[in-house]
Amino acid sequence: MKRVLIRTHGGERIGLGHLMRCLSIAKGLKRYAKTVRFEVEWIVNREAIPLLEAEGFRAKAAERFSNQEEGLFEGEKPDVILLDAYGAGNPYLSFLKTRAKTLILIDDNNDQYASADVDAVINGNIHARGLPYADTLPRAERWVGPEFLAMKEEYWETEDSDAPVPGNVLVTVGGADPLRLMEPLARALEPYPGQKTLIIGPAFGQPETERLEALFFRGYELAIAPRSLKPHIRRAEVALTAAGSTIYEVLRLGRIPVLFELAENQRQIARVLEGAGIPNLGWHAQLTAERVFETVSQTVARRAQAYERCQPLFSLYDGQGVRRLVNAIETLLSETATGNANF
Repeated sequence: MKRVLIRTHGGERIGLGHLMRCLSIAKGLKRYAKTVRFEVEWIVNREAIPLLEAEGFRAKAAERFSNQEEGLFEGEKPDVILLDAYGAGNPYLSFLKTRAKTLILIDDNNDQYASADVDAVINGNIHARGLPYADTLPRAERWVGPEFLAMKEEYWETEDSDAPVPGNVLVTVGGADPLRLMEPLARALEPYPGQKTLIIGPAFGQPETERLEALFFRGYELAIAPRSLKPHIRRAEVALTAAGSTIYEVLRLGRIPVLFELAENQRQIARVLEGAGIPNLGWHAQLTAERVFETVSQTVARRAQAYERCQPLFSLYDGQGVRRLVNAIETLLSETATGNANF
């Protein structure tokens, strides 16, 4: 038995991206491990605990990332600590390394940490291979690039894709909407004559969900806190989405994205995808209703050409990233036990 402790956070204010990719890895450890049985525990903010408990995991609460967390680490050291968070700081990495035999970091842009305490770094983003991790995390094994993308469980298996509903446009801003972007995006598409599906994420909050339901009850389909985006993406021809994890789900299912940049950590992803021919509306604060409507309408009208441009991107995402990560973790632990690890 190997103990894995996952340290992350998620919720209405910060979104669910960190939490969901950690959850994918946690499920993968139970499903794909060949030589080791893993027990997974969590330390997260209180807001995230109900989501994890609904998935059958135990979690302890901590609202901040602090070197004063000794009381949360009871009993025998975990074999692995997996950290996914921005801004925890290099001293916190050193603290975690004193509490575990192996420290694994999930990262996006190589702009948060520089530490010799990290044993492996995970980054499944499209731009990850070009990041200089050898300089910032010199002892870390590098599990980077789309082949290591930790997608949600429903994307792991290959299956025949249904034809989309002609002209259907999906709109999503993520699991949460702290910037309140769903309303202006939906209003921008009011003149669009085709079907419009708005994804109201599980961390939007009840008041905001009810407000959006009252505003967009006619001419739109609202999907309230769906357990999965997959069926909604499959019905869409075009998905208007931030350049976060959902963009990869859209590409995995062979659909055409129109993207915008919701957070700083999405800028590099957006630039690479824009260079590959994906329409990019740019930074969220500069979005205009006219440009949103025109870009989405033109993409739908020229979907055959857009689909052709996306073909090289579709092939990058096979849903096997979690399986590869589990294999890599097993190998790293085996090498550590025998003294053959490269650190």
